[in-house]
Amino acid sequence: DKTIIIWNAKGEKLVVLKGHTDCIRGLASLDDGSLLSCSNDATIRHWSDTYDCVREYHGHSNYIYTIALNPALGDAFVTGGEDNTIRLWSLSKGALGDSLALPVQSVWSVACTPTGDIVTGSSDGLIRVFSKDPARIAPADSLAAYDVSVLTRKTEQSKELGGVKVNDIPGPESLLQEGVEGQTRLVRQPNGKVLCYQWTKGSWECVGDVMGASGGTTETSGKLLHEGKEYDFVFNVDIEDGKPAIKLPFNKTEDPWLAAQKFIHKNDLPQ
Repeated sequence: DKTIIIWNAKGEKLVVLKGHTDCIRGLASLDDGSLLSCSNDATIRHWSDTYDCVREYHGHSNYIYTIALNPALGDAFVTGGEDNTIRLWSLSKGALGDSLALPVQSVWSVACTPTGDIVTGSSDGLIRVFSKDPARIAPADSLAAYDVSVLTRKTEQSKELGGVKVNDIPGPESLLQEGVEGQTRLVRQPNGKVLCYQWTKGSWECVGDVMGASGGTTETSGKLLHEGKEYDFVFNVDIEDGKPAIKLPFNKTEDPWLAAQKFIHKNDLPQ
């Protein structure tokens, strides 16, 4: 129900914490009485000992399944999720460095050792240990093999867009065919970029580029999160020069006309 409930030892409900926009996957309690939570809304929240949300952390692009404190590194904690990455954070500073990608679909669980090593359990059934200690680093050939597997995984992800293989999306030649008013069409450019076109007043007009799902395929989630909800695609629609594009979320099962009308009304745009 997207809430966290605090109970006492007698089983009495003390307080309900609200703020996450999707189901909560993990909790971690700190020595000062505060609390960390992670959620399917791709955010982490820090709740004070008086149960106020004092900070949000953003960085993951999909569900966050797991969270663990790493006291050996100070006020650090680690998260993992559906975007096949783990991330190291500081309570006070936010994200610490870049994310660490794994050659997997999902990182289901993380734990930290007293020495600060990070242990992961993932969807491929393997447990991996990551360490900053040079004496504990794997041999060079093992590291090289791991890097190749990560690169292979990234290549596989880049070939899909919301569960649709990019190579199966038609090229610019598809724009030679006439459409019907309001019809939308995805077009793969020679550079691999995918654009969305709409048939308007007798011609195809580009309405924006398309971002596919991050860290997933339709076999698991394969969705892109936008405002706490999942979508197959999110279009960047340029409304006015000099202003940032507006996000237009869309699912393959939606009626394009209804989705467009909803977008127009939400952003107070002319018909």
